[in-house]
Amino acid sequence: MGNSGASSEENTALSKAARWQRTRLALLCWVAVVGCGGGVYVCYRLGIGRLAPYEYQCTLLGIWLFIAGLLGVCLARYFQPMEEKRVRRISGLAGPLVFFLIFLGLYGMAQGVYWKLNRNRAETIERIGSHSRGDSYRFDRVLGYGPRPQFTADARLTVRGELVFDYTYTTDSHKRRNVPSQANTNTQRERAILFFGGSFAFGEGVNDEETLPNQLALLEPDTTMYNYAFSGYGPGQMLARLESYDVRADVPEATVAAVYTFIPNHVRRVIGAYSVINWSRHSPYYHFGGDGEVVRSGSFQGERAGLTQWYDFLQGDQVFQYYQLDFPIFLGKKEFQLTAAIIEAAAEEFTAQFASDDFYVLFYPETPSNEFDTRIMIPYLEKRGIRVLDYTALLTGKPEDYFFLPYDSHPRPTAHKVVAERLRGEALFRGVQTKP
Repeated sequence: MGNSGASSEENTALSKAARWQRTRLALLCWVAVVGCGGGVYVCYRLGIGRLAPYEYQCTLLGIWLFIAGLLGVCLARYFQPMEEKRVRRISGLAGPLVFFLIFLGLYGMAQGVYWKLNRNRAETIERIGSHSRGDSYRFDRVLGYGPRPQFTADARLTVRGELVFDYTYTTDSHKRRNVPSQANTNTQRERAILFFGGSFAFGEGVNDEETLPNQLALLEPDTTMYNYAFSGYGPGQMLARLESYDVRADVPEATVAAVYTFIPNHVRRVIGAYSVINWSRHSPYYHFGGDGEVVRSGSFQGERAGLTQWYDFLQGDQVFQYYQLDFPIFLGKKEFQLTAAIIEAAAEEFTAQFASDDFYVLFYPETPSNEFDTRIMIPYLEKRGIRVLDYTALLTGKPEDYFFLPYDSHPRPTAHKVVAERLRGEALFRGVQTKP
């Protein structure tokens, strides 16, 4: 009888443990269901509200949460009283499923929290003006997008009411930014320098007279400066322009040199990374062909649609936005080689048009926001015979004196002035050139 009593008490304890296990799992499932239901509603509100541009992402997240809710209901019903062996048999599957549901619930909550943080951050930043709205540029079948010809644009940036910059720029009939110190078109000059690059060469944040080309023009009045750079451009736009347009026809000077202003982010523009795809989806997509030569295959949007759509989806992730994450996470040898190869191809196109090999890559002085040391690119460029002007360590003093930090990493007029003074001392014109 003693053994029978012990066995009865043991069975009662096991029965209580089994009931507690079922109750606990059921509660976890219903908590996940409630959380998922709330997440679906939040996704719906976001998709029709402030995140309307990311309606697709919000809808997909809502679908995920809805499916998770259905799984939770099924699991909760499945864990009704049943034999102990059956409970043990499915417990291995229940754990991962419940964890998945909880993860989705936490993911939804994290998106809500970081959406609020991103919204608070955005409310402190105000960007106004035709350049900020995108009215100053338009779609370009060759370059992806480009400035309007003979256009006057403006941009203003304030953070918490504090003015960061307020500038105006103008373009000529060839969509180049004007160099006001050379406004007198009657002056005949024998030499010219073509500037290519992104916003640093273009002069984001500064007026026409404060850009690098104009400040160099003040120091070299006998040399014409042409600014072919534009905000967001990279090596791909330089190569596409030289491949597709007769730039020589727009440059009357006989002796010509070219300077490409390089910053680390240009590597990501070459590969169409997650952080740049918003504005570069129609930009030229260059890659290595079967023979190792650089070839163009349309645009990132047209030829790499799957990855571009995936990046579009990730644009709706609030956590990624808050921490400014990027993909690919790391840049390596392959990306550096492709960047150098595109620049080499542009140099060859320049030589073919202008009968000149005076082509240079200018490493702009480094900022704290640079992803990597710009000088990593030196061996890749020099291996391809590209001359490098390494100005990475040119500036001395506080970075805030030369860049619009901490709110914007673009150079102030003071930085352009120092670079122009250094560039003036370079022997850019080395060969004898004649206009074809």
